[in-house]
Amino acid sequence: MIKLINFAGYRSDFRFALALLQIAKSLEKIIIKPGPGFLGAERITTVRERAKQLEANLPPGAELLIVSDLQIGSDLRTYHKELNC
Repeated sequence: MIKLINFAGYRSDFRFALALLQIAKSLEKIIIKPGPGFLGAERITTVRERAKQLEANLPPGAELLIVSDLQIGSDLRTYHKELNC
């Protein structure tokens, strides 16, 4: 699992994520949490667009999740419970 926290959707963020996807051939899940609240609505839209572009580069069977501040805690608790962490 890869977690990209405070992903702002900048080119450098996107390239970094792509590089990770290229080397993580057995990846099951990538979780992207957009940056902190100071990001405007336009930037959040960009973040979501860039994250969706990553879907085309996911290894077979991998899942992409885009989460908000409220979702990330419960999602990760559920995921860790599944892994018995």
